[in-house]
Amino acid sequence: MTRKLIRSGIEMEFFNEIKADASYYFLELEVSDGVIPRLVYHPIIGWALESDTYQQYPITLHGLVTEKIAVLTPNGIVFTPQNGGYCLNVSDWVTEQNVKGIHSIGAPI
Repeated sequence: MTRKLIRSGIEMEFFNEIKADASYYFLELEVSDGVIPRLVYHPIIGWALESDTYQQYPITLHGLVTEKIAVLTPNGIVFTPQNGGYCLNVSDWVTEQNVKGIHSIGAPI
């Protein structure tokens, strides 16, 4: 299965897409000039597995995510697979992003 990535104009080949378990979220920082930064929690509804590497990419209601991936797991750890790192919680991840005055949207309860 091939997906064309709209922003970059490239195509990626995927082996398969599978359903995600509940309570996984893709974290996105929306930062605009003069506006309080927003931390948006996007529920992950599936995973796309890249054909060559079997790398997992999250699928949200907005589509496939291939850049700046930060996944909040049910135990509160935030994984950043593209740089091989993780943070023990969302607060640590936000601190690592060097953004102040965050407003959260769609935070899990």
